[in-house]
Amino acid sequence: MAGESIPSLLNEVWAAFRRAGITDDLRIIESVAGFLLEQEGASFSEDFPRKAKASDLEESTIRENLRQASNLAGGAGNLFDRHVLFRLDEMRTGGQYITPRHVVRLMIALAKTKGQPVADFACGSAGFLVRSGGNTLTGVEISPEWARIARANLSLNGLTGKVREGNALRMVKPDETFDRIVMNPPFGAKIKSDVGARSETALINLAMDHLKTNGRAALLTPGGLLFSGGQAETNVRERLIDKFTLEAVITLPEDAFQPYSTLTTHLLLIENTPPDD
Repeated sequence: MAGESIPSLLNEVWAAFRRAGITDDLRIIESVAGFLLEQEGASFSEDFPRKAKASDLEESTIRENLRQASNLAGGAGNLFDRHVLFRLDEMRTGGQYITPRHVVRLMIALAKTKGQPVADFACGSAGFLVRSGGNTLTGVEISPEWARIARANLSLNGLTGKVREGNALRMVKPDETFDRIVMNPPFGAKIKSDVGARSETALINLAMDHLKTNGRAALLTPGGLLFSGGQAETNVRERLIDKFTLEAVITLPEDAFQPYSTLTTHLLLIENTPPDD
């Protein structure tokens, strides 16, 4: 219908899924990815999202609304990365949420990712990889659903990249290094590792392990890593200061991650060069 906006068209898409009994937003997002990949003529594999199956799902209505929304958004890739993903408006179990794209733009600008090999060890929807301008893109994602969504996001934006599914502490090879690492790790998840029991501590340590000499990284962290008296966090801080050039610690505004989180979050900008004496 003439004059409809992207939000109204997506409202109609979501309503069609719900009328068919499909109500979980993440499942709808994955199914929408399947419709958009089909719309763009993408080659499917088992690693990509699939359309939901329901006898009364109004597929023709969904296709037409997504076609119109893609045109308004300037392409299926923009529609998916900037609009569809943000229909998920709350944090999921395990601290998973979509990194707001203004934060993504800030981090990739500070890390100077354009034209560089870029990695994200907790890539989620692959927002950092999609917007990085990197010449090779490597993501790792522990959730099978999010790994499929990440691959779809790359494909819909015309990008070639590798998204590995599994625990980054095991999926990143010991001898791999990357020129640029950007990451918003899950905060506070309990894990088993040699460098602490909290996800953000282990993943930021992993980023330091695999940052190439002279490479740059932009990493998000909660205040606990910066101020906790725990031995694992103390070790990471000492390593940051003694072995790397810590260019900046930026405290982001409290509303930077709304509606997902109000937790105070800090951005670490580091370079793998010896610190100045």
